[in-house]
Amino acid sequence: MSMIEANSFLTHDIYDSLSLHLSIKITNSSTSQSIETFKPAEVRHRRRSVKLPSNPTDKPKVGDFQSRRNQLDLTATNSLPHTHSTHNTYPITMPSIQESKLAFIGGGNMASAIIGGLLANSVPKTNITVSEPWEVNRNKLAATGVNTTTDNVVAGGSADLIIIAVKPQVTKAVCEELAKSWADRQSLPVVVSIAAGITLSSLQEWSTTPNGNRPHVVRVMPNTPALVAEGASGAIASADVSAEEKALVNELLGSVSKATEWVDKEELLDVVTGLSGSGPAYFFAMVEHLVASATALGLSQEQATRLATQTCLGAGKMLVTSDDEPGQLRKNVTSPNGTTFAALQTFEKEGFKEIVDKAVKAATDRAAELGNTLAK
Repeated sequence: MSMIEANSFLTHDIYDSLSLHLSIKITNSSTSQSIETFKPAEVRHRRRSVKLPSNPTDKPKVGDFQSRRNQLDLTATNSLPHTHSTHNTYPITMPSIQESKLAFIGGGNMASAIIGGLLANSVPKTNITVSEPWEVNRNKLAATGVNTTTDNVVAGGSADLIIIAVKPQVTKAVCEELAKSWADRQSLPVVVSIAAGITLSSLQEWSTTPNGNRPHVVRVMPNTPALVAEGASGAIASADVSAEEKALVNELLGSVSKATEWVDKEELLDVVTGLSGSGPAYFFAMVEHLVASATALGLSQEQATRLATQTCLGAGKMLVTSDDEPGQLRKNVTSPNGTTFAALQTFEKEGFKEIVDKAVKAATDRAAELGNTLAK
């Protein structure tokens, strides 16, 4: 039995040349024969096979290479009996979001927001396909110029990046349907799921093709301010996701999110859910009660609403633009024994901190519970 050790470095200047520097050592365990030079018959891109020219001075055409992934697989053959090749990978430049073929499975509010952000960032309409069963949503999306269908396989069968934007309860069926359509693909798409609670392991298990291949998977927890391009998102990637693939996901999310935070433990995505995923509702509830309190004290509903909402917006902008921590900003507006001090003292007396702690933990625990339930 033979073992192949390969070290390579690929450089690609699309305006000049492509060179492959390759050093391969083959050791035959039965004969202890060592061969220092070995010419591979083929370099196989994860998306297509590219034959190297027989003359090493000939330059392959740039069009022969499709930079859709961050890896190349070396497939080599040799006349030695019982010699098996192994695969090595090579970092190359990933395509930008503008060059990728994108598929959205589900065309609801969050998918529509992301699509709107992508179009605003000059992603070609023809590169986006949405599978959406509801005619009303489908027609709205079609009006933007993107491709629409009711068939998940038509949308995602050959895509580079797939965004699973369906309800958690139907995610398994969607992934399994898509996986069957990928059986003959040389490389699989990157799968990005915004389905709440569905774990990476479940996504990869459900997306495994009939021949046992699994796609690279990213879980994302966006929030509803993405609908106005002011979102905050948390993300976690499966171990096989490359830096280039993460960068592509960042481009995707950056179309609607001002902050995207990658976590290194999946359970932390549940905390993200309890913080920013559910967080907008906390602020809405606060403004709702501020309006109600001011109205009870004599302001009109309209006046109270305008003042409260602008106060929330202005405070949020200060949080984003200031170098001060939130606690310092609070102190800056709190004069000793003043009006703000009196209000904050009431918050403290009524257990405001404990209420917030319990609320965030409740949302976090529920996210984990949903994940455990839906994984079955």
